[in-house]
Amino acid sequence: MEMVTTSTSTSTSTSGRQRLLAIFAAAVVIIGALGLTLTSVDAASSVTPRSGPSGKTVHGTYQGKSQKVPTMLFQVDLNSAPSFMFCIDIGTAIEFGVPYAETGWEESNVKNLAKVARVLSQTNATTTLDPVEIAAAQAAIWHFSDGFDLATNDARNDAAVIARYQALVDDAERNPVSSEPAGTLSVTPAKGSAAYGSPIFYDVATTSTDPIAIELSDSLVNAHPVVDGVCDIATTINTVTGASRFCVTAAGPRSNVKVTLRTAAAPLSAGRVFVRPNRQKLIIGKPGIAQANQTVAASWTDNGRPTVDIACPTDGVSYGQPATWTANASDPDGDAITYQWTVNGQPVEGATEATFTHTPQPGEQIGVIVTDSVGQSASADANCVAKSAPTVILYCPTDLVLGQENTFLAEGSDPDGDSLTYEWTVNGAVVAGNDTAMLKTVVNAGDRVAVTAIDSGGSRSDEVVASCIPIIGNQPPTVTLECPADAAPGPVTFEAKGSDPEGDELTYTWYLNGTVVAGETGPSATIEVKVGDVVAVEASDGRLTSTRVEVDCITSPENTPPTVTLTCPAAVFYGEPTIFVAVGNDAEGDALTYRWSLNGTVDEQQTGSQATFVLQAGDSVSVQARDEANDMTSDEVTVDCVGANRPTVTITCPVPTIYGEPATFIANGNDPDGEGTLIYTWSHNGAPIDGNLTPRLVISLQPGDTLTVTVTTEDGIVSAAASADCTGNTRPTVSLECPEDLVFGQPVTFTAKGADVEDDANDTALTYEWTVNGKVVEGETGPSAKLTLERGDQVGVRTIDSAGLESTVATSTCTGTSKPTVTLSCPDQIVFGEPTVLNATGTDADGDSLTFEWTVNGKVVEGQTGASLSIVLQPDDVVSVTATDPTGLTSDSVKLDCLDDVGVVRATIALSCPATVKAGDPVKISATVTGLPKGAKPVFTWAINGKVITGESGAELSVVMGPNDVVSANVIADGVIGSATVQTNCTTIVNEPSPTPIPSTPTVMAKLTANAEQRAAADKLAWTGSNTMTLVWGGVIAIGIGGLFVVLRRRGAGAA
Repeated sequence: MEMVTTSTSTSTSTSGRQRLLAIFAAAVVIIGALGLTLTSVDAASSVTPRSGPSGKTVHGTYQGKSQKVPTMLFQVDLNSAPSFMFCIDIGTAIEFGVPYAETGWEESNVKNLAKVARVLSQTNATTTLDPVEIAAAQAAIWHFSDGFDLATNDARNDAAVIARYQALVDDAERNPVSSEPAGTLSVTPAKGSAAYGSPIFYDVATTSTDPIAIELSDSLVNAHPVVDGVCDIATTINTVTGASRFCVTAAGPRSNVKVTLRTAAAPLSAGRVFVRPNRQKLIIGKPGIAQANQTVAASWTDNGRPTVDIACPTDGVSYGQPATWTANASDPDGDAITYQWTVNGQPVEGATEATFTHTPQPGEQIGVIVTDSVGQSASADANCVAKSAPTVILYCPTDLVLGQENTFLAEGSDPDGDSLTYEWTVNGAVVAGNDTAMLKTVVNAGDRVAVTAIDSGGSRSDEVVASCIPIIGNQPPTVTLECPADAAPGPVTFEAKGSDPEGDELTYTWYLNGTVVAGETGPSATIEVKVGDVVAVEASDGRLTSTRVEVDCITSPENTPPTVTLTCPAAVFYGEPTIFVAVGNDAEGDALTYRWSLNGTVDEQQTGSQATFVLQAGDSVSVQARDEANDMTSDEVTVDCVGANRPTVTITCPVPTIYGEPATFIANGNDPDGEGTLIYTWSHNGAPIDGNLTPRLVISLQPGDTLTVTVTTEDGIVSAAASADCTGNTRPTVSLECPEDLVFGQPVTFTAKGADVEDDANDTALTYEWTVNGKVVEGETGPSAKLTLERGDQVGVRTIDSAGLESTVATSTCTGTSKPTVTLSCPDQIVFGEPTVLNATGTDADGDSLTFEWTVNGKVVEGQTGASLSIVLQPDDVVSVTATDPTGLTSDSVKLDCLDDVGVVRATIALSCPATVKAGDPVKISATVTGLPKGAKPVFTWAINGKVITGESGAELSVVMGPNDVVSANVIADGVIGSATVQTNCTTIVNEPSPTPIPSTPTVMAKLTANAEQRAAADKLAWTGSNTMTLVWGGVIAIGIGGLFVVLRRRGAGAA
């Protein structure tokens, strides 16, 4: 179990992260932003874990290494009720504050879940929150899910933990659960497809017993129920309930339509696994109620047109003869096909099958139209060669003699010229062996001779009957009927004997008391009779009917009075209607009426065998049976029934009653007899609530739910059910979506979507409360709010209905982009009219690269997009810069605001000095400044050889200059700088002594020799002056006739 926490500060040090639980050195728990919804997984239900109660630390072996592992329960909220989860993935990080999706055992790829589930069923860690039980249960779960082995001989493990761990592991090894607990919601298949016009079917499995909402992302798609395996497209639905099947259809080709099923509440069983990609897997340890949803996809492709052709009758087509055509149709999408046959383009009523039987006539055109389930149709015409049926004429003998042989002739004709044969019948029987146009046969009066012509293709003419044979007159049949020997009241079987002179087949009509007995047409009939009933029968040969004969078989014996019995009902409750049942009997089977009385008072309105009375203690009920037909009455029977008082109960509703949230309902039971304790039985939507026999019930109701309660006394007497007639209200809901183009630091409009069951028709009934980082935004009470966020801010919104109920807060930490910022640094000094470099510093919180736009006096500096700008400025110039990221977001414009502080004008200084300056003599140097602003008062700084001369600030300087000295002057005024130096135009000369006579050469040479020896002894030249100068040796050699003249002079700074 790998975990780390991260705070919302900007600290990035890994070593600074707080470790809640760890197995490895790098183990961390990741805490995400609260309130996010899981969008990457189409989940049944989801939970958002956070840290929960801790257990004791355990020591054991994992993957061959000794490990010290802290244990903890992870807390989640299930329908606002706390529940707890265990880790089943010891080596992976858990992330707090983000949703985990419910999944099946097989998909989770976690080992031994049947044994893990057994551990969950045996531990009470999620209810007691005992650290010992938490540690033992978690270690046992890890044993099965991850192969962790608790070190049972390690003294660092709590002895109670070891004992409990061993008991849980041993039990789970022997008694793993037999099956995976049902998931809250499963919809299959994940992706459905069909040709346009065909339905797509989905199967729903769920633990929810409430209606499950169906949400469709496309208005052209509808959901329907499935009835007997068929999609009932005539009925549209938006919910299903329980395990069920439904179908969806589309009005045209559609792709990837989202079909979302959403439960209001579904029981979530312990043992269900929850996952998040690349995060630790968890298993729920305590059952509860969860909201579940799952999204599947539906697509419809273009629907192809069916095809059809017509197969001609196998025996050919002959006009005037019935023939059967067959339509061979197919549909590329497998849609169901309907048929409509036509004759000469007109639909034939009832001809809607794949085959069509018809008697064609010359000139008729047979056709068929086929249509698939989406209305695509195709048609075809029959192309069959038809023949005309022959005709025939029958000629009777010239002199017909009855009782003797006569000759009959047939003359046939065929429009197609086919050869003909003939079929003769006498009294309906075919004359075998004769297919010629002549028949010789003996005939008698009433005989029937007929002939049919048949062509070579099998087409038959109409039958022609000889009209020359006289007909014998028909006589009516006769019938007799006698009473059966065993006739008695009740079912009796009667036998009629009919006879017809011509031997015709007979049918019979039976009567009971003059009324036809339906369904009886044979010579035998079974009829229910009683005393005095008359049975009759007629026989018919189809043309004439016999005389009706009657029998009266059941005689009336001597009548006897009826009898009656009456007993008390099994339960009589005073003050409530009680049904009494009298059992009357009449030996002759006569109809009976009843005379009821209560305490001797006759109830004239109740005359049946049942009567209803409201009894009080001491009441008596009496009844008599009466045979009205014979005016005979039974003895009166009276019962005195001892009853009881039924307890009563009412329900006190909670105030307020909020749908979907736990509320306490109080039942107020009363036993008028005041004996013993009452037992309360609660029912929710007709289903009893087990485990609660007290007058107090905590339950969450939904709109339309019914809550009832009864009370039962110790004697087993149950009250009438009382219903909770409570006026409830549903807490409104709200959802929040982040704007698509969120820029931190800029106003943006957030929109919330609120809904309230009671106020859906009135949007203004909802008010909204917006927060940023938990702080209420004043003035924003509508469904939209204009907010300015910084990165990491959390937006929240809740809605309040007209009754004051508040929704839960929908929150989101939205992702967005940041507008860059820019600063502009000021140089130490800017000299107007001279190039200067300006530097901008851009910052982008998204880490994007930036380009810069420089403007001077409102005009963009073309080609300058870097952070630096080289520019020549004037005092009144206005310089600004912006930074832009690749998305086009631009910083606020920043102006250069330091020109007044660091901007200066460079003045021109001219120094003047005498043409000749003698070293060591004072010299006056004057400075002339041009370019000063009007009224400016210049201040000068003078220096000689770079050393400032103190006390000199005027425009003139009196100074003693030596050879090669350099005098400089700087001028400063408000907003002005300037400098100048002077050297070459103030040339100093050395003051030389007066000339002396030149000695003779020998004298000079002697002197030079002596000096040279003296200098050689000194071994170096002397230095004078205050500055380091290069010694310059110069020699002048004069060569004259008769001798050598040499002048050597050393010049140093300030010395000769």
